[in-house]
Amino acid sequence: FLDANIRCGDALLGVFDLAVLEEGIPDEAYKPLTGDNKDAAKYYQQRNRDAKKGQGLLDFAGGGGAMPPRRMAAVLGAIKAMPEDTVGQVEKKRAAFDAWKNDLGRWNTQVACDLYMAAFLLPKTEVPASHLRGMVPTTLEVRQKLAGDSVYGPLEAAGVDAARFSSVLHWPLEFPDVMVANGGFDVVLGNPPWEVVQLSEEEYFQSRAPEIADLKGVARKKAIAILEEERPQLFSDFSKAKRDFEAINEFSRAGHRFELTARGKLNTFGLFAELFLNLTRPKGRSGAILPTGIATDGNSSGFFGHIVAKKRIISLYSFENEEFIFPSVHHSFRFAI
Repeated sequence: FLDANIRCGDALLGVFDLAVLEEGIPDEAYKPLTGDNKDAAKYYQQRNRDAKKGQGLLDFAGGGGAMPPRRMAAVLGAIKAMPEDTVGQVEKKRAAFDAWKNDLGRWNTQVACDLYMAAFLLPKTEVPASHLRGMVPTTLEVRQKLAGDSVYGPLEAAGVDAARFSSVLHWPLEFPDVMVANGGFDVVLGNPPWEVVQLSEEEYFQSRAPEIADLKGVARKKAIAILEEERPQLFSDFSKAKRDFEAINEFSRAGHRFELTARGKLNTFGLFAELFLNLTRPKGRSGAILPTGIATDGNSSGFFGHIVAKKRIISLYSFENEEFIFPSVHHSFRFAI
């Protein structure tokens, strides 16, 4: 029975520490991005600020409408310890796991996390006619859900859908027995992607409108702008894709997950390096294949200085790609283990 051990999602996108729900949604979540209405963004930002002023801290230990993290971890730990030597035992284990996933308290916690993320992900296109009919979540809705209170139905559905569409992964909900009860994983291994967190216009239009992809600089910008009238669906799709990248950037910088590596132009290798560090329990070990820039680049200096100062680094071996271990990478590119 592997259902409780194998989870699918975006490892960089989601709530990593439930304490952020107590602090409230950062105001940066309401920064106007591509396609957003500035008045709508300002409206939701002010509502969020008012919500954070008007509420105290939540009682996670007592739970309220949410499932306390320790209980969440203990129940899942007990389920994982159940025997699975026969088909009947596996079915019993699966039923227990499904019941745990569908527990109302856990569901409330998950929706609260989804709403937190949706504040970054959902477009801010219009000011609602009534404050009771807003379609972008604020700290108020997050706290209402955790308290077991109802949230405006269409808003909750939009938040959950946005989180599912973006494949968010909330680590303390998916692995509470590891992250809450154990303080992290004993071993973390990976070869994460090395990509700039930015939409490439050339790559985006290569298969959709090659004539635009072949243009350069200002000429390409003008051609994209003309799409709004000549090919509105393509322009809308492009704008949404661009906004998705911008939202991920804003979350990475303001979501309290990547304090050491969300600097300058974001690259996923730095974010994954910090994630690996935070996923590993104090006496655990992690290993990754990363560009040597993790130790030499200016944007990575805070991270590398931290792991050196905290004595978390055991070894670093740097190589050039002369043997073309990575066929699509230049032979002189340096990477490290």
